[in-house]
Amino acid sequence: MAPSKSWALSLLALARAKMQFKKQKKLDEIMALAGQRRVVVSRDIELLLHVSAATATRYLEALVKAGRLHPSGAFRHTKYEVVG
Repeated sequence: MAPSKSWALSLLALARAKMQFKKQKKLDEIMALAGQRRVVVSRDIELLLHVSAATATRYLEALVKAGRLHPSGAFRHTKYEVVG
């Protein structure tokens, strides 16, 4: 007998929650580093989390969108400062 559709949806929801938890943990690590240094760049995040430049930039942009970091500088030389 095949698993019910609601069981599969519950499993999918659990997987999404786990991914969201992991992402939030990484964002918290970035904010801890930014709190220590006051300014971070994408390369700092790449080294901290062992991720690609694109992933580091996505994390930083998520924190900008959430209002926790403020970007300054040109495209390739953007620095991110802690808000507040």
